[in-house]
Amino acid sequence: MPKSYSENDLMEILYNAVGRSGEVGTKSAFTLQLAASYNKSSKELNVSGKSGYALGLLQYDFGARSDIKDSSSNLTGINLLIGSYNAWAAGNGQTALTPNEQKQLSDDLRTRGPEFVGPSGHASDRYMVQGDPLRAKIDQFLTSDAGLQYVHALDTSVLKTSKGFAGLLPFAQQVAGSPTVQNMSDRDSECAIAALSKIFNQNPQVAGEIVSSLKGQSMDFEKLEAHISSQIAQSKHLGTSSKASLSSGVAATVRGMKLIDDIRSSPVLGPLWSASVSQDPSLESDFSKPPAKQLFDSMLRNPDAGEQVLAAIDSGQSVLIPTSKDSAKESYIAGVATDGTLFAMDGQGAGRAYANGDWTPFLNGGGLAEQNRHGQWEIASHSHAEHLAADSESLGPTASNTPPRTSELASDPMSTYLQLAAEVAEDTDALTGNQANIRSFRFR
Repeated sequence: MPKSYSENDLMEILYNAVGRSGEVGTKSAFTLQLAASYNKSSKELNVSGKSGYALGLLQYDFGARSDIKDSSSNLTGINLLIGSYNAWAAGNGQTALTPNEQKQLSDDLRTRGPEFVGPSGHASDRYMVQGDPLRAKIDQFLTSDAGLQYVHALDTSVLKTSKGFAGLLPFAQQVAGSPTVQNMSDRDSECAIAALSKIFNQNPQVAGEIVSSLKGQSMDFEKLEAHISSQIAQSKHLGTSSKASLSSGVAATVRGMKLIDDIRSSPVLGPLWSASVSQDPSLESDFSKPPAKQLFDSMLRNPDAGEQVLAAIDSGQSVLIPTSKDSAKESYIAGVATDGTLFAMDGQGAGRAYANGDWTPFLNGGGLAEQNRHGQWEIASHSHAEHLAADSESLGPTASNTPPRTSELASDPMSTYLQLAAEVAEDTDALTGNQANIRSFRFR
């Protein structure tokens, strides 16, 4: 019987496996991002490929789409940002962008890849360093409720076909109806849709060539995955860093898709997931309020930790997942207590707990989490070994660029090391190529 995927089914895959797991990861979706590493000491800047400033779960690239107009407003994303900011500022006691600021913002957002880099590899004037007053101004708006609506509109536009850009949703529909995907198992077909859509979102030309190379032949996802890896490695349209970035993004997307499938099968999380995505497959509308969306967001931004949440529910263990994102709207902690209670809370310990089908508000950790003498949040009762701690200020993991020593693991059985494919934060010291693609994060 032919497989049938509704728009809602495909958007569930695109927003969550492709967007949360494969595109954004632990970066903020609601502040300006650039796929680059900037050394504050030397002022050297390395930008990935032709990347520009991006926003949203699906990473709307302002540089690539600078002349594309929104079908409903007939405005470019840049002009819509300027107008949305000024409207928000007028109602929130902030100053509107001056003509000079508008021009600077427009010029910066139109910039792509090498244009960010000046002589001797130093950042050009088009790069807004972290803390730049104009960048901070825009990010403040983007983390407001009005800003979140603007970002969601950008994500929606990525799904649609516009002049000069094929939509991500039509591509996913094409892949879903292809003979290769139709002949796969249900789990394999969704992984195939997710992986190929991730490639399309990053490089449509490469995705098109891979789909054409399949020629309708039957294969399982393991064989397709190997074929994708081979095609990326041999592609003449990708540089070395772009190949590495695309490969790690595809791998993260697949992990996210498998996590979604596991969530659906969970007796506890399955019904909660179905109810959430049936109403809003993006889990992005009104994101800052529903705790279920924050819980699933935290799991999918880091699929390895998400699988630990599922394991904890089944085994009666406790897990705390910190976020490591910049936006205040995304700075929260999610977890599961030893009695199976799910919860999401902010850095001050205010949140909601889920048990017996209802979310109950709490303060000061609600007896589920408590702060230690260092100000870090921990599960209140952590008699089990699986346990992740979140810092109430940074709300993020402690990064280490070296793997754990065997002696360290032996002396600290509560430590868990996860290998994560991740984008490098913009403000960082120079990293080697290998460190830029794979980093070790230690969760205490």
